[in-house]
Amino acid sequence: MLSVRKYFLATAALATALTLSACSGGMAGMDMGNDAGTTAAPSASASFNGADVALAQGMLPHHLATL
Repeated sequence: MLSVRKYFLATAALATALTLSACSGGMAGMDMGNDAGTTAAPSASASFNGADVALAQGMLPHHLATL
């Protein structure tokens, strides 16, 4: 039977390994573009409808409530 100390150390080691493995994946496949720090405006061909707008407007209070 594992003592409390060994159980704690095993749990801490597992948590550390999971944390480090999550950080080591890199950014492969992520398109970062060349203009860091800027945001692109929606193109003229962007398509959205009233339901999209209603969803976005409904999410604003939801996300502001977390602040």
